[in-house]
Amino acid sequence: MSGEGNYDVLDNAIGKVVAAHKKKGDLNLSPLHFSPEMERPTQGALLYPGKVLADAEGNRLFVGDTGHNRIVQTDLDGNHPEVIGDGEEGFADGPYAKARFNRPQGICVDGDTLYVADTENHAIRAVDLKSKIVSTIAGTGKQGHLQFRKRFSGKAKTASLNSPWDVIQLPGSKSIFIAMAGPHQIWRLDPEKDHIEGYAGSGIENIVDGSLTNSAFAQPSGLATDGKNLFVADSEVSASGTDCRRGTLRIRRPRRQRIVGPAPALPRRRLFGRNPIYRRYLQQQDQGMRPASKDGQIPDRDGGSRLIR
Repeated sequence: MSGEGNYDVLDNAIGKVVAAHKKKGDLNLSPLHFSPEMERPTQGALLYPGKVLADAEGNRLFVGDTGHNRIVQTDLDGNHPEVIGDGEEGFADGPYAKARFNRPQGICVDGDTLYVADTENHAIRAVDLKSKIVSTIAGTGKQGHLQFRKRFSGKAKTASLNSPWDVIQLPGSKSIFIAMAGPHQIWRLDPEKDHIEGYAGSGIENIVDGSLTNSAFAQPSGLATDGKNLFVADSEVSASGTDCRRGTLRIRRPRRQRIVGPAPALPRRRLFGRNPIYRRYLQQQDQGMRPASKDGQIPDRDGGSRLIR
């Protein structure tokens, strides 16, 4: 079983386990106490930062300060911090001091425009770094839901997005690729034409290589590029894959290809751990990647295994 919406099945299975251990007398019935996230300490400079972007050309560092609902900009030495967003959870455009985000994650920069995957607002935001104004270029703030094998295409500003987790541009293109974790797809946004569309993934949560239409992802959460390929950290199936942009390689049709992580046939218990062969390299909830280095290596944040690969 995978994905969301399985409450009844899980409730039934857990109920049977609880009843069995109550009968055995080895069930600990002491209440558990958890602090709501809103009550946790937030005095630190950052709170659960989700993504980071270094702009060497502009000597700028951008941090998605996810827990504080804001973006923090400094220079590459961490000096001269500037905060984008008032830090309150919300969905509001405007100047830095009044703009609001809701758990922002991925970020990418194009000149003096910073693009933000505003995850829990289900929107893509644009930050004008000169005028210091935040605007919404895709999404309405309402979560959208697509049926399996449906691929949206339409106006960006009126589209209903679903948990955009990361954003990236390929060199030479104004299009923004989006790791749309909710529908398990990669989407493409053209901000100049106010158009957004599903680009890769059938919408079925799985690990399936192949054409852009028939391939499947499972909560893709991180993107990186070497200028020719789009690398995807496919979080819930603990794998990484490539999605070739049309016309940039010697193949005619872009397709999804897994390069790191187990095949679907591997038992679930073997998804987590280590294996020296790339396509059998075992990962757990990898959520972040960074651009390829000159030698072609791509560091990957393997969240569940607590490793940088």
